[in-house]
Amino acid sequence: MLTGPERLSQRAQVAAVADAIGAELAVDELDREAARTRLARFVPEHEAEAVLRFLDDAAAGSSPATGTVEQVLGRPATPFRLWAHDHVADFA
Repeated sequence: MLTGPERLSQRAQVAAVADAIGAELAVDELDREAARTRLARFVPEHEAEAVLRFLDDAAAGSSPATGTVEQVLGRPATPFRLWAHDHVADFA
């Protein structure tokens, strides 16, 4: 699994982007069944469930960051907050 140097929930990712662009961003959460239904339009049901479990783990902070990016690239992964600031123009 590839992760950055820290695992962040989707809310934390949105907060980092909001900080980078200097704007408030709203988050509308889907309940699990609605999210599964939406994902299942694009991927098989078992993959949709795997994505939801991954997101649950990230939100709960129960899955650690990995060192895979550093092993592959030979350098540490870029923190999400720094990435968001470096890509402000991409959010315009």
